[in-house]
Amino acid sequence: KFGPEGLEARPKGRPLMTKKANPQIKRKVRKMNKALTREEELLQENEYLRAENALLKKLSALAQAENKRKP
Repeated sequence: KFGPEGLEARPKGRPLMTKKANPQIKRKVRKMNKALTREEELLQENEYLRAENALLKKLSALAQAENKRKP
């Protein structure tokens, strides 16, 4: 733009994303509203520990495979 209109401030950077609800994406809703029972807490902890155990097993297997390749 030329003249006085060229001196007007313009927004810089990328435009902000609009928040649109995507019905295809389903997210797991956590129940933070109510207090969990002792059994629910233990089930969540058990699920977490199982996932951690599986991760550590895979990491260990990967490290062993790496050691076998290097000799």
